[in-house]
Amino acid sequence: MVFILVISAFLCTGNHEASGAEDAVLADLIDQVQGNSCPYMADHTLTQQDRSCKRRPIYHLPFLTGAPSKYVCVKWAAECLGRMGPEAHRAVPALLKALQYGPNDYDTGDGTIATRSRIAWAIGEIGDPQAIPGLIDALKNAEPWESGYGAINASGLVAARGAIAKALGTFGPRSRNAAPLLMDMLRDGKGSGHGDPEYAAWALGRIGATESIPLLIELLAHRNDTATLSAEALGMLAPASQDSVGPLSQILLDANRDRVTRWRAAETLGKIEDVRAIPVLAEALKDSTTAHQSAKALATFGPLAAQVMSEMLGLLKKPTGATIDRKSGSIHYAGDSSSLHSARIVLIRLFERINSPEAFEALVAVLPDPELANTSVVLKALLRMDPEGGKTKPVFAQLARSEDPVARWVGVRGLGKLKDTEVIPDLVERLRDDECRVRDAAIRALCGHGNAAASALPSLIEIFHEEDRCTPELVGKAIRKIGKGP
Repeated sequence: MVFILVISAFLCTGNHEASGAEDAVLADLIDQVQGNSCPYMADHTLTQQDRSCKRRPIYHLPFLTGAPSKYVCVKWAAECLGRMGPEAHRAVPALLKALQYGPNDYDTGDGTIATRSRIAWAIGEIGDPQAIPGLIDALKNAEPWESGYGAINASGLVAARGAIAKALGTFGPRSRNAAPLLMDMLRDGKGSGHGDPEYAAWALGRIGATESIPLLIELLAHRNDTATLSAEALGMLAPASQDSVGPLSQILLDANRDRVTRWRAAETLGKIEDVRAIPVLAEALKDSTTAHQSAKALATFGPLAAQVMSEMLGLLKKPTGATIDRKSGSIHYAGDSSSLHSARIVLIRLFERINSPEAFEALVAVLPDPELANTSVVLKALLRMDPEGGKTKPVFAQLARSEDPVARWVGVRGLGKLKDTEVIPDLVERLRDDECRVRDAAIRALCGHGNAAASALPSLIEIFHEEDRCTPELVGKAIRKIGKGP
């Protein structure tokens, strides 16, 4: 009978004292990773975050899958232990022994069984720093892939180095002694074919190995994942990696480089926070591929980014190509339009932080934009920049009388946010607007004033008794609330 055993010890409770049943499960998994039994199998239908493991059905023999049982069973046990996280710390000695003596990663000819890689992954997930020397030793003593009949791809490849490098990286600066070996991995570029150089670069960043910066800069010239991960690692090493500003800038502006590497270049320039990158990031705003990441990077500079105000305003005013439903006002994004919209939102928040007269006027200029009006992000930014309402009130009042229905809608909403009784006549004027959403915004704003908006009652009552009204329930609610008195 097939059944799922949900191991409560797999839940991260922060308590390493397991119950008797949980302790027995852990003991079984330790025995399995040593190759002595095979009671459990990893359930690949579950997410990696799921802390469950499946009891192996009695009829489910690993060799029926066409793979040698020792590789599969040990791999399953390692996966289960890795999912347990720190609560499997007692399994670390057995995992280290398996990492040293095997079973190894195995190429069947039809596919691969990454047993040794999964063992290293499990050690990293468990997170016991006592495993670091063993991982370093495993990195020194490289083992070739094992292979079955018909396997032709494994010859000469080193097993599990990428997984070991990644496991060392999870320990951060505590794995500092591994830095020379990781740098050697990057230099020779040889490995298992499963991301070795990339994981080595990532691990160097996590470890904080600033001595690797020249090598990582050199690898930026590669047009593959190594360059992408090197850029990310340089970001982890910021601000010490400021010598990479030039090469990263070239990548960011090179339309022939792949987009992910360009994104990482922008992100790293933001983390380094070298002012030399500001004009480069401003230039990258013009490319829809890199606009969002460049905007986020510029935001890290705060008010210093004001020097490229014109370039940022250019993006704010640039149509994204989104489709707007005239009746409902809903917006549909496709392709790069979503990324451009996200970039604009980032810049609006940056303008709010800059909070200069130029930034205020720039936001006023895009306030009626149909896309931005739906998000309220510009409206809220202006209100926070001018909490007293001295500058925003005339802006909102002017918009409320605009010929553009979107501008009127934004203006009325802005007047309602001010909670200033002087704007009540402007709101009453908009109760007869041609646009339903403008009238509704005016009614909601008047409702917010309570009895102070008593002068609006005659108009509201008149509207209530008319057949042509947008939201009768809203009108009735406003009449009741305003008419209650203080």
